[in-house]
Order: sequence, then structure tokens, then C-alpha cells
Amino acid sequence: MSYQILLIEDDPMIQMINKTYIEQVPGFEVAGMTDSNAEAITLLDEMTFDLILIDLNLKGESALDFMKALRQRDYPAEIIMLTAQNDQRSIQIGYQYGAIDYILKPFTAERLQESLYAFKARQDVLQSTQLDQADVDRLYGFQKEANGGNPKALDADSLEKGITAPSLKKIMAAITTFNGTFTIEGLTEEVDFSHVTVRKYIHFLAERGYLETDQEYGGIGRPITYYSLTDKGAN
Repeated sequence: MSYQILLIEDDPMIQMINKTYIEQVPGFEVAGMTDSNAEAITLLDEMTFDLILIDLNLKGESALDFMKALRQRDYPAEIIMLTAQNDQRSIQIGYQYGAIDYILKPFTAERLQESLYAFKARQDVLQSTQLDQADVDRLYGFQKEANGGNPKALDADSLEKGITAPSLKKIMAAITTFNGTFTIEGLTEEVDFSHVTVRKYIHFLAERGYLETDQEYGGIGRPITYYSLTDKGAN
């Protein structure tokens, strides 16, 4: 099964770049593309989309008008906003109208792809007919810290670094498969993320005391850095 995406963007070059980014993620297909609200509404009548990616400003139109129409129709697709509008008001309105993510231009492929993985993780949870509190917490991005502290929103805590809870969970699960130490290169082979993304998550975990590092000098050249879970990371 592939999630069907409607991509709404009025810059043809950015539209094709975003399409490439999206279709690098397994299980996602750009089934429709347009540069206007009116054509987007027409496409909604012709096809069923699971996820809509939309720019805030489209040739003088506002994505908010489209989002209003979408909600009036009770259309079930979720929305990710891709925009250069970084003012507090625009971001707040985006969330009020139901955007599940707000990604500022220019953005990297990894940032957009992490949002797609997070969407997929939520959909996986929603496949259950009944959810318990742990499932609901995962949907809303909450997780208890290993030391038994209060719940915190990992995404909100780490937003500036581009860390998402579903991707972090996947990285941690892969780390636990190693017997002792591992390298970033070895971990990259175990997950579907790029080397750059894996390195970002490893540094994030190391900075917070979940991983410790050790360097080994094997002759001429740069040393090899090995990582391993600390007691905090293993709990």
C-alpha cells in the first residue's frame, strides 16, 4: 500500500524537487500536483488522497482558504505546510486549521522525509480499532523519560534540531541490535535514513547522555569513532 499525496506548489522547480524528496521514501506516491486552490479542489473530487502538502501562498491565493474548504467537506486527509512564512501568526493559524507539520523553506530532504515517517507512524497506530493510553501518547508525540520523569513532547523539545519521536524510536531500536559498540556507518546500513540524518540523531543522543563515544586509531588517517549505550540509554 502506498500513501497517496497531493502536492500543491506554484513554483514548478520546487514542485519537482519536493516530488523527488517524497518518492525517495518507501510507501509514498505523489498522485496529484497542482499550483492553485481551485484545481486542488477539483482533484479532491476526482481522487482520494491520504496526505496533502501545500505552500501557504499560491499566486496571490492563501492555502488557508483551501484548508477551510477541506475541513468543510470533512475530507480525511492530513496536511503538511511547506512555506517561507515564519511569522508567529501564520504558524499559529496553520495549526488551528489542522496542519500536522509546518516546514519552513528552504528545507532539506531529510526534514521533509522525517515528517513523512512521522505521518506513517501515526497511521500505523491508527490501524488499531481500540487504542490504549500509550498509543494515544505516541500519536501526540509524548513519551516518558527513562528516569521516570514527567511526560514531555519530544518533538517540541527538539524541534530546532529537526528530531522527531518516530525517527528517534527507530534509531534507538536499531542501536539495541548491536552487541556493544557501533559506528555511524554501521547504523546507517540498518535504517532507511541518510548518513547525515543518522549522524544528527547520534549527536542528539550523545549530547543528552544516552550514548558514549570511544575513538580507535588504526594507523594512518582519521580515527574511527565507536558509540555505545550508557546506563541511561539502556534503560
